[in-house]
Amino acid sequence: MADNNGSQQNTYILSADNNPPLFQEIETLKPKFLKEFPNAIFPSVQIIESNKPVIQYDGDYIQVSTKTLQTLNSKQIASVMAHELGHMKKHHIIKGMIKSFIISFIG
Repeated sequence: MADNNGSQQNTYILSADNNPPLFQEIETLKPKFLKEFPNAIFPSVQIIESNKPVIQYDGDYIQVSTKTLQTLNSKQIASVMAHELGHMKKHHIIKGMIKSFIISFIG
């Protein structure tokens, strides 16, 4: 993954082995999410090496920056991730893309 300067970032998928406290917090979000979206796949968490505090959903992963891991504790990160999952629930990504598409034609 390239950052805004074009340089490569190191990334990895969160697991119980590489960050047990955060992994456990994320696991507590899954039952509620899957109850509301029974046919959905809970997104994997991708850790991106960055000096900027970032938690975002990119359509495939919920991305969490290393700066965020250094700044927030596991419960705080899980809370922000729950917020990001709310964007998925409300289809904000799709709505934003449609809005941007329409605005690009309006001028």
